Amino acid sequence: MRKEVKIWEGAHAGIVNISNVAYVLTNERLITTFGALFKSQEDIELVDIRKIYVDQSILDKVSNRGLVKISYKGGKMEMDINNPWEVKEKIRSAVLDAKDRLNISYRQEFA
Repeated sequence: MRKEVKIWEGAHAGIVNISNVAYVLTNERLITTFGALFKSQEDIELVDIRKIYVDQSILDKVSNRGLVKISYKGGKMEMDINNPWEVKEKIRSAVLDAKDRLNISYRQEFA
């Protein structure tokens, strides 16, 4: 049995995190939890992630924050976080490792 390992952990980068959004990247999935009184959780399997990119305004660049946008099989999500370029590369690397581990190639995804 494979052990799930935490790679990165972060939270919403807004001035106030009213919705209490937190993110955890593991070697198998990207987990988003939100809610102060009532907790909800969304899991995205890394092998389902198709595209990752960063959106930053000039002000975001100065404060080293931005949106990491992810499209995956079944939807899209945005993470407003600090150090977006670093986090994007961590996600990208984890996705490639997960696909390698399962012998999934780019061509097989679209077959």
